[in-house]
Amino acid sequence: LTGTLAISAPHEGLIPARLWLDCQERLSASVNRRQAGKGRRTWLSGLIYCANCGSAMTVTQGRHAAYLVCGGRKRKRCAGAGAVWRLADAESLIGECMAERLMGLPSPVQRDSAGTGAAGAELERLMLRREMLLQLLTDPSGGSPAVISEAAERLTARIGALERETERPKRRAGSLPDWSRCTQAERRDIARILVQGIYAEGTTLHIYFA
Repeated sequence: LTGTLAISAPHEGLIPARLWLDCQERLSASVNRRQAGKGRRTWLSGLIYCANCGSAMTVTQGRHAAYLVCGGRKRKRCAGAGAVWRLADAESLIGECMAERLMGLPSPVQRDSAGTGAAGAELERLMLRREMLLQLLTDPSGGSPAVISEAAERLTARIGALERETERPKRRAGSLPDWSRCTQAERRDIARILVQGIYAEGTTLHIYFA
């Protein structure tokens, strides 16, 4: 199969079409200047950009310290005031914000898996039976519509109870990671989840959380 394939889904979209298109346009516009962030020198790699030109900030080793330097400035395409930041200062300042952000998040709730497998299997069986009953309503020889409708209603009530049961959380909640004890790799992973982007401008860092 070659070419473009369009499939019309019978359900309504979860995201409004205009919002989806706006997001795609922003992603397309930034794909050329945003990198994957595979740098090993800092967990900020791929997240921090120059507010003046939008170029990624990369690590450069100076005589006495490592610095985050605007990629556009290194190519002599940007003269923004936020083009240079001391790496340790940026990591410390943003790290404080990350730790505060983690403390403000609710603890993750673990789902109760006890009985979920059996409940899930029963849920699938009942949904299939209800679908078969509803099909009988359109069949003139399927039987009494009143009896079929009553049976379908009972199945619907049981299905609702099973759906609530499979979504029931445990009483014991999980715990969020302690930022101060996280490794470089763990901080990078957490930052990828919580942060949409960081922009350096003069003596200010603008952090946009996801």
